[in-house]
Amino acid sequence: MSDSPAATPGPAYTRLCWLNERIERVFALAAGACLALFTVVVAIDVVYRQVLAQPMMWPSEWSVMAFVWSVMLGAAVSASRQSHFVVVLVADRGRAGDHVLRAVVAIAAVLFSLVLVYFGWRMMMTGTRRFTPMMGYPMTYVFAAFPVAGIAFLLFSVEQLIAAVRRYTPRHSPHTEVGGE
Repeated sequence: MSDSPAATPGPAYTRLCWLNERIERVFALAAGACLALFTVVVAIDVVYRQVLAQPMMWPSEWSVMAFVWSVMLGAAVSASRQSHFVVVLVADRGRAGDHVLRAVVAIAAVLFSLVLVYFGWRMMMTGTRRFTPMMGYPMTYVFAAFPVAGIAFLLFSVEQLIAAVRRYTPRHSPHTEVGGE
């Protein structure tokens, strides 16, 4: 049994996809830049601490900040591409109910996104009163990664939910198999 052909997306959904594509690109570049920064800063720290025996204060704090941002932005990109690790719980018995399962997953992702935005925002606000131990930077710079990524998760999840409910062809196809056959 097969589903009816995919419906033609409306202009609001098309604009959301356009926006999400741009956010995904920017986040992918930023995550890569943060990962590169993390690598360089850790290398500098190792050289100064172990080789030159002149430890510096800033590398450990910058590496934490770069790592957190890299992970959160990378996770958002992964959510957009639906490329997170997948455990197949329901055997593929045809595509008739595929949109229902996609909708359930998207609803769960929307709920997770809302939790991430809410608690990430609260954590970010507490960061205005907390500072890094060595350099005294506000922890807000680190904690802001959580609500920023949460908002992107939310936009990506809403797009995926609309695609599932309206039976649009998703912008990115989720991985349905682990290990292949």
